[in-house]
Amino acid sequence: MENRKDKVPPVFEPVTSIPLTFINYSLGILFMLPILLLFASIFAFVYEGNIEAALSVSVFAFIIIVLFVVYIIGKRKKAYTTILINHNGIQYFNKFNGKLMKEIAWDNFVKGKENFNEAVGIKYDITTVLPRKAFYSYFNFEVLVGKEAIIQKEFFHGSHIFYLLYANRLKLIRAFLLGIKHFRPDLRVDPKAFRDHYINPESFEIDFKQRNLLVFFAFLVLIAILIGICYFV
Repeated sequence: MENRKDKVPPVFEPVTSIPLTFINYSLGILFMLPILLLFASIFAFVYEGNIEAALSVSVFAFIIIVLFVVYIIGKRKKAYTTILINHNGIQYFNKFNGKLMKEIAWDNFVKGKENFNEAVGIKYDITTVLPRKAFYSYFNFEVLVGKEAIIQKEFFHGSHIFYLLYANRLKLIRAFLLGIKHFRPDLRVDPKAFRDHYINPESFEIDFKQRNLLVFFAFLVLIAILIGICYFV
């Protein structure tokens, strides 16, 4: 994106992530579903009188539960649950202990060496990548860590299973792009970053109608696929 100085960008305002609580906890329950199935199989074996199988599954379930608890406790201390984009940069907080886990200051962004858009033959400092079998893209940019430039992949979601998805992800992305415009106008942003997230590169307005329409049609396609599978099965 050409950073034109003759156009004043909208006022930059800090944005804090808002978790999609219902969906996040639903994903957490799905994550624990194998444990619930193990308990169901234990009761089934006991009901059938197969005590040896029930004991074997109980031991396996106990090990899985211990590993799960250790994982949750470890994530509770190390994961970040909240993203704040403000005048300092991008900050990652842990809600459980109130600590700042990581921070990327605007001054730490550097000119990219690897982000080359082969489609148009232009090198950008900030690009987006849509992985295969993924629902949304992530950002690629380089930041200075010590004296070394490190490639950063930013999905703009949390790293804890119960704080994974954000309801205002598009607003976080808008704040990120607007922050680049305000505080690092020397960096070049791939126009695809705006198109992929329904953001007007001039006004920085988010086209929620277009996003919602695409989500609606994607939902219809998914329902059609499920109906087709059920029909043929």
